[in-house]
Amino acid sequence: MNISFLTSSHFPFDDRIYHHMAKTLIKEGNSVEIVSSKVKLELIDEISINSFQGDSITKVEKINFFIEKLNSFNPDLIICCEPLTIFAAKKYKK
Repeated sequence: MNISFLTSSHFPFDDRIYHHMAKTLIKEGNSVEIVSSKVKLELIDEISINSFQGDSITKVEKINFFIEKLNSFNPDLIICCEPLTIFAAKKYKK
């Protein structure tokens, strides 16, 4: 299963998201991506990090970036960490 974490206030290597949740889901055989709007970073290893720098853009632009990242990963499940990311997940079309 492809699982995407969306966060607009945590860094990609946040202890709770990266180490506790994402690594546990990887151990269970899932593919995991973390999308954060706190730092521009692309790293594909055990856990895919596909993030962007969103501190200086509008909320609508952030939502559109999240949707763009979701479209490229094509997740089966989206875990939203904040209310803003819920808007992106709702607009995402699989």
